[in-house]
Amino acid sequence: MLGRRFHEIVRDTVGEKNFLLAGELTYDLEQQYYTLSYFRILAGHIPLDRYDEPFVPMMIAVTGFDDREMISEALRCRYILSYEPFNFKGNLSDFPATLSYGAKMDTFRRKYQDYVWNAQFRDNQDAAVIVSGKPFNDFSTFLRTDGKRAVVIVNPNRTVIVAAVALNRSSGNLQWASPEHQELHPFTRSVTVPGRSAVVVMEQ
Repeated sequence: MLGRRFHEIVRDTVGEKNFLLAGELTYDLEQQYYTLSYFRILAGHIPLDRYDEPFVPMMIAVTGFDDREMISEALRCRYILSYEPFNFKGNLSDFPATLSYGAKMDTFRRKYQDYVWNAQFRDNQDAAVIVSGKPFNDFSTFLRTDGKRAVVIVNPNRTVIVAAVALNRSSGNLQWASPEHQELHPFTRSVTVPGRSAVVVMEQ
């Protein structure tokens, strides 16, 4: 396998810690030989690879001029952002709206990295989210090593939603924050998620 040969060359020359070996659209068996997996996603994306490999670095393309939805999806699925204005032919200054939201998201993820980066991705397990009386699926949960969890709720629509969140066996001490409101706020039974944005509910 070509990936294995590349991996052996890196290991035996510069060393694995000194070289980033990335593959595009790597399959699960190939991933063992690559440091990072790169791919593009569309609406309705199912994060099967992330569920299979909770901590492997995975990068997605962000190409839109106001690509909030893709950046929020990166939060939900623990993906790294690859800014690609004009599909690798532009400059970061070409999409200031995308870059602005991305910068807020990066700051947010650093601030709460124990909840949304260093924690295990669990997809829709451990929680239920209800919007307008119906199950809502645009969310994921993360599990920290100490057992505390976070629920990442993404609203891809332009209209505001009110999301009721229930965690299995919750301690009841929950707070929420978002990329645009990064301080912790008390959470009771539901939280308002603005259009084209995201909110994270965290166990304290």
